[in-house]
Amino acid sequence: MESFSIFYRRMFQAHPALKNIFNMAHQERGEQQQALARAVYAYAANIEDPGSLSAVLKDIAHKHATLGVRPEQYLIVGEHLRPHCDVAWRCVGAFARGALGRNRAPRKKPWRAPLS
Repeated sequence: MESFSIFYRRMFQAHPALKNIFNMAHQERGEQQQALARAVYAYAANIEDPGSLSAVLKDIAHKHATLGVRPEQYLIVGEHLRPHCDVAWRCVGAFARGALGRNRAPRKKPWRAPLS
């Protein structure tokens, strides 16, 4: 869960205007971090069959649309979430596809942990 807290902290530091979209009370209580973690874990658990999450993704996409989330904001989320894990990036892509209603999502090379 700490990884998702770090993600939000860094994203809000870099893009403070995004605080207007998120419920900051949920942030303080850790509810948003838990919701994101559950979504990423659900996607990871169903990575071979992401279509099984289509109803959930539609609900999330609808909520994002009602909040006025714009396509470029998914790129910001992806930029800050991606260093945490490649699965999280794929999850953001799935949300973006559902929210944008098209077959394309933001694409970048998969993040790979540095070899030590």
